[in-house]
Amino acid sequence: MTYAELLQAIRDYTEVDSNVLTDSICNGFIRDAEWRIARDVDADYDRQYSNATLVAGEIAWIFCDGAGAGAAVTKQTISSSPATFTVGTDLTVTGDASVGDDLSLASDGAILNFGADSDVNITHVHDTGLLINAARELRFRDSDLKILSSADGQLDIDADTELELTAPTLQMNVTTADVNGNLDVSGTSTLTGNVTLGGQLIMPDVTDAKILVGWYKLSRSSCQW
Repeated sequence: MTYAELLQAIRDYTEVDSNVLTDSICNGFIRDAEWRIARDVDADYDRQYSNATLVAGEIAWIFCDGAGAGAAVTKQTISSSPATFTVGTDLTVTGDASVGDDLSLASDGAILNFGADSDVNITHVHDTGLLINAARELRFRDSDLKILSSADGQLDIDADTELELTAPTLQMNVTTADVNGNLDVSGTSTLTGNVTLGGQLIMPDVTDAKILVGWYKLSRSSCQW
């Protein structure tokens, strides 16, 4: 129904012509009816609503918490050069999030949680590094290549085939080095402490020079001093 048809219907219903029911009077009737309908349908009609103000040329996102009348309205200003977006409270993303450039966790002690129940997390330790919680693992390729701490005070490096360390010098500052398996040393070994053998010392080649003590030598045929 058009506005003109509505006016004519009011006049036909009241049997009063346009000289009495002028357009302004009909407009008043219509506005009053609209107000009464809105009041009956929405109990929040007369409440004070929150608002956000945008000045000329300003670029911003407007957020509402969805609580109906009196809902909190938040304005987040967006700078166009460069484009930045700042959220002053928590931000929840229910789908995938892609970051085209740097991602910064700008608070000391920031935590990055993984999993529906946050069972794996990485915590920033101020001026130190990153902390993986409990006995969680850092894996490579599959579950057989990993670094973890299976117990307090112990660091485990597991590999199912080979652990390769490549460096000009390997320094081990340990109290005890326990090798459970064969030890194959193809270069020169220098031992400055005592060597205790629980078994035989076997040298498979048959050359005369076997063990050098200072500039003396022990051969397989005789001891020379």
